[in-house]
Amino acid sequence: GDNQPVGAIVDVSTPSGQDTALGLVGSVEWIVVTCEEDRDEGWIMIPAENLISSCHNTGTKIAAFVDRVGDVGGLARALELGIDALCVDAVDANENEDLWNALIDAKEERKANADVNNADDTRGGGT
Repeated sequence: GDNQPVGAIVDVSTPSGQDTALGLVGSVEWIVVTCEEDRDEGWIMIPAENLISSCHNTGTKIAAFVDRVGDVGGLARALELGIDALCVDAVDANENEDLWNALIDAKEERKANADVNNADDTRGGGT
């Protein structure tokens, strides 16, 4: 079997962690970003946007661990592409209804946008 790693979990709260994540682009299928140091809400957006732009069209997908409602919408919409997945601690999410609702809203928004984009793609050139 192929023992190639599918992905890596990287703490992007430091510059060296961000460099590690960027260095993995194109060589793994998934990069899961965490922010171990306590940062201000929204801080994770900067490394996430850098990764999204670096990963675009490389085959590498980005997931982010979120535990704050305020980070969900930004990550889901970053650079108008959004990250590919949001990860949560199931116990925390079940105890935090606002976080759970924000995740559901982000999923519904992504689905609605995908439906609109798919409709645009199927219009074709006929008259």
